[in-house]
Amino acid sequence: MPTIPRVAYFAQSGTITADGNVYVLPISSANIEVTRPIEAVTTFGQFTALNTAQTNITTCKSTLKAYLGTGNGINGLTKTVLDQLISSTQTGSIEIKVSPNGFTMTGILTNIGLDISLGGFGMCDLGFAGVGNPNVTSPIATTAAPTSALTITPVTTMTVGSGQALSGVYATSIKFSYDLPTDTLGALGENPNATQGSMISTIATKAPYKTSIAIEGYGVNISGLLDTAVTGVYSIGNIGISLPKAKVSSRSFNNAAGQVSATFSLSAEDTSATFSVITASGYSQNFDQSSLPMYGG
Repeated sequence: MPTIPRVAYFAQSGTITADGNVYVLPISSANIEVTRPIEAVTTFGQFTALNTAQTNITTCKSTLKAYLGTGNGINGLTKTVLDQLISSTQTGSIEIKVSPNGFTMTGILTNIGLDISLGGFGMCDLGFAGVGNPNVTSPIATTAAPTSALTITPVTTMTVGSGQALSGVYATSIKFSYDLPTDTLGALGENPNATQGSMISTIATKAPYKTSIAIEGYGVNISGLLDTAVTGVYSIGNIGISLPKAKVSSRSFNNAAGQVSATFSLSAEDTSATFSVITASGYSQNFDQSSLPMYGG
């Protein structure tokens, strides 16, 4: 009976290169998708196509999911990295690499997602898009050990706060999203399935962008969840996030018999975001505990 060779993917690592700066991330999952538009030439009197041909440019997109935090041999996601990724998207390109036996892709940023929930680690999702054929290598069987020992201090509930952003609430979930729309600029006369880096066609980011923050929690002070309240700084690990012109797009309140406290959700939107560095002393959540019911003597 033939055996299927197994690949020891534990030896892989993921890096992002922007403007000559290489960032090593503690990646938990990575994927890439390549799309090649193909059309069939059909005619009367024929059940099958006369031919098939590519009619538009090959595009690719990838997603990296990584833990928030830093450690030995790991840059991690920081204010500097986020600012650099956005800047490189607007003025140049970014290289995404998973190796060995992974893929190398050149593109621009399409989405940033930061989130943490009670009971979980802080995570980030980075989405990228590009044009042309990326380099995707075939997996091979290997027993190679990792080249270095990596360690990380992860972001947990201990290092999350809302500063002056919310008052009178206990947040149990914070999710931030930064969407950067893109457009493909194609050119006639070139091979639409060419390798990346050899094409005239390119991909570009286009404003306006869209940012949003979604909060869920307990002990809600409904009167405080207004437009002026959500423009404060939210901290996830050492990353501070603020939406300078945020408006509340939706909010909800829920309570029922048998529940200890009311629950709430809040969503705010803007077209930009400002990142800042949060120190250990900046994690104070400024939550008003009197908003929760107290029991016992």
